[in-house]
Amino acid sequence: GYRLSPGFAIDGAYNRVGRFGYTSAATAPAADPVSGDYKANAWSLAAVGSLPLDSGWSVYGKLGLAHTTTDLTAASATGATAPLNTSSTRTGWLLGAGVNYDFSKSLYGRLGWDRYARVGDAATTGRADIDLYSVGIGVRF
Repeated sequence: GYRLSPGFAIDGAYNRVGRFGYTSAATAPAADPVSGDYKANAWSLAAVGSLPLDSGWSVYGKLGLAHTTTDLTAASATGATAPLNTSSTRTGWLLGAGVNYDFSKSLYGRLGWDRYARVGDAATTGRADIDLYSVGIGVRF
């Protein structure tokens, strides 16, 4: 990100928002165990407002846009259910909030929450809001 003033910054990021495997049981055309993988990634650009509190603490809020890509794969154990490989890209809102603690003028810690709105596509990959919780250390130049 780039800090325009002590209370305002522009933040650009790339996040691996999530990846998980799943297993399900299909009933048609025949009973068949199905397993697969779902992953979501996001490029984002957001405005970040910060409000200093006491003794090095501050709170921040974030509002911007995120361009997300979701990939869904599925395969059956027996082959009775057709394999599936599909993806979706979309741009949606990014909302975030958190707290910072300044260890020094250039080093800080951050505890945050980001919500990626409407990730995926209802017709191909499924669509949902994704919440990302983070803990990190940052350096100001």
